[in-house]
Amino acid sequence: MADNKKLTVLVSSSVYGIEELLDRIYTLLIAFGEKLGRGSVLILQDCKEHGLPEPKWDSRPTGVTLTFFATEVTTEVTTEVTTEVVNLLAALKGEMSRLDLQKALALKNAEHFRIAYLKPALDRNLIEMTLPDKPKSSKQRYRLTAAGRAQIQGARR
Repeated sequence: MADNKKLTVLVSSSVYGIEELLDRIYTLLIAFGEKLGRGSVLILQDCKEHGLPEPKWDSRPTGVTLTFFATEVTTEVTTEVTTEVVNLLAALKGEMSRLDLQKALALKNAEHFRIAYLKPALDRNLIEMTLPDKPKSSKQRYRLTAAGRAQIQGARR
């Protein structure tokens, strides 16, 4: 049978107020956690370093659940562009069809090309359709936008 470790915290609530009681329990748990491993301490340090509130710890017989809380929600969109999109931008010369772009990139799987290359470039306004009202037209072509050209210039620097 495995040797189960148990931590019992006995503190009289008449001696401490609720805040002090929780603070004392927290201090004891941190000290106990350091003896078991530094994982919990590192998690708390990372939260503090990134300006996040401390996580909620929920311990059950099946394990520990941590709930992290964001301080604010932002609508900022990352400007990071994937390697696939960079390669697409570099391959796009003038106006090209989807099939011509796939051939230029030596890609055979149309679905992979659409998901990993074409859609992210369109979503970030790096390329545009020549027939935006007819996205499935056989005459559809794609071309760089000003943002796409700027991305290429930035990648060259």
